[in-house]
Amino acid sequence: MNNNKSLKAVQASASPELTASEQQFLEEIKGLIQNGQRSALAAVNYAAVSTYWNIGKRIVEKELSGNDRAEYGKHIVEMLADGLTGDYGTNYSKRNLWYYRKLYEFFP
Repeated sequence: MNNNKSLKAVQASASPELTASEQQFLEEIKGLIQNGQRSALAAVNYAAVSTYWNIGKRIVEKELSGNDRAEYGKHIVEMLADGLTGDYGTNYSKRNLWYYRKLYEFFP
């Protein structure tokens, strides 16, 4: 953090003083960047939750078509985890797939 303050001090002394108009313009552009970043983050979060909810929905639907729901559900989750974690990482582990299933059950 101390290095960060030193860097800002060097940058401030190396750049010329901004007029009030230039400072206002700079702040406006910073605001646009920050709003864009927030919008992108919100869109990514929405897409992730939507994906997880839909995965949970499909697991439940698949379970309902099986005979022994508990055992069939366990098999489905294990099969999916084995098939997905290698390609997509630990977001699709057995544990997380059960969470996605619960997400769908809580918010059908």
